[in-house]
Amino acid sequence: DKHCVRFHLDSGSVKFWGTMEAEEPKLAPLGIVRIHKCYMVNLRYVIKSTSSQVILQTGITLPVGRKYHAKYQEAYKRYLGITETPAV
Repeated sequence: DKHCVRFHLDSGSVKFWGTMEAEEPKLAPLGIVRIHKCYMVNLRYVIKSTSSQVILQTGITLPVGRKYHAKYQEAYKRYLGITETPAV
């Protein structure tokens, strides 16, 4: 089922009918990742990240869903340039 999807941008917000699932693969190369069933974030705007939430430059705090946590953390680490080093 399609829903009203809204993107909040620096220049305002944009609404359209669709699904977040359909938009995820299109937006991933731009650094926009799903963090919750209701939220996607642009990693450039994340200033703090914990296991359960992200804080954006605007001061908005958003929850990180359990289902999306691992994939989000992986994308955020890649964005920051953090690589896991294997134990020797």
